[in-house]
Amino acid sequence: YTNQTDLALKQFERSLSLNPRHIKTLINQGAVYAYWKQDFDAAEKSWQKVVELAPGTTEAQMAQRAIDQLKNMHQGVAGAPGS
Repeated sequence: YTNQTDLALKQFERSLSLNPRHIKTLINQGAVYAYWKQDFDAAEKSWQKVVELAPGTTEAQMAQRAIDQLKNMHQGVAGAPGS
């Protein structure tokens, strides 16, 4: 789905309507929101679901790291001179 982020997000929504606990879909959805749509709130929401649904797994650890990176990035921007 390179350069077709809206189509990718529709597919993720369809997948999640069939199985709202599908971890890989949630991870990928978060990535599209964060890195292509720049919708960090939506990305965090997707990744937070992974942490809640699959605690202690590699996927949850990866999702938590991504959330932490978003928060650090946001704090860095908010704390930048002139902000």
